Formats: sequence, C-alpha cells, structure tokens
Amino acid sequence: NTMDKANTLIMAYMKTSDEKYLLESISIFEIILEEQPSNSSVLNNLAYLLADNDQQLEKAVAYAERAHKASPNDGNNLDTYAYTLIKVGEYEKSIESLRTAIQIFDRNSQNVPWGVYQHLGIAQEGLGDNGAAAASYQQSLEVAGKNISDKDKDWLKKSIERVLR
Repeated sequence: NTMDKANTLIMAYMKTSDEKYLLESISIFEIILEEQPSNSSVLNNLAYLLADNDQQLEKAVAYAERAHKASPNDGNNLDTYAYTLIKVGEYEKSIESLRTAIQIFDRNSQNVPWGVYQHLGIAQEGLGDNGAAAASYQQSLEVAGKNISDKDKDWLKKSIERVLR
C-alpha cells in the first residue's frame, strides 16, 4: 500500500542520504493526506520528516499542529509540533508544548521518550538558557539508557560540553 511505499522510501533515504528518496516519500505522504486529511499519524510523520530534514518548515509546523489538534492527548504528536517550532525559532512556544507533552506522557503512565528531553534542551539552548539545556540533555541521556544510537549519544554528550563551556 501507499503507506508502506512511503516508509520504504524513508528507510532508503536513511540508508543512502539520497535526497530523491526523501522528496519522493514526502510527496507520497502528501498524496495520502489528500485522501485522509485528518490522519494524525500521517500528518505527524510528514511534519517530523520535513522538520528533521529542514524542508518546507512552515508546512511542517502546519502539519504538526493539525496532527496535535486531531489527537490532543498524544504526547508524540505534541513533541513533533514542538520540534517543528524549534526549527522556525519559536523556542518559548516549543518549551511550553514540550512541558505539556511530558505531562501527557505522565498522565498516560507512559515513559517520556528521550527525544522529548533532547528537544527541550535544544529549545532552552536556543533561548540561551544553557544551564537548563545541559540538564535536559543529561536527562535525555539518562532516560535513553541503552536505547540510543552511538551517534545520538555522542550528539548529546557534545551538546552538554558545548552549553557548559
């Protein structure tokens, strides 16, 4: 199905970094959205894909906001929305959204994903609040435990060093 095709293209992009796979998966997600405009999962995935690759950031924010509104009690969607806000420099609004996302995860008795604390750190660093950013990055490392790639772990450790300088 179309969703599988989009996900396969994303995997191909992650393996090869060939932008044609990225752009193709984005257009497939957009086709799915034409048929299912309030599919919060597709909206969320598309928003994250755009934001994470610095593509069409205003669109990413709009998609993420729609995903959050479609599923307001989904902490992952709110995290994606906050991440898109970071990408357009709206750090304060992002921090508010991330704190709410953490409350949603807690309320639903779900573990807060380490990426939420990473995003919180990025937003705090964006505001120049380096002490808070270092604490969030550290919390991200602790929450991740062994469930994190070496690349992401290195990024967090370097970020802690950078903000504490």
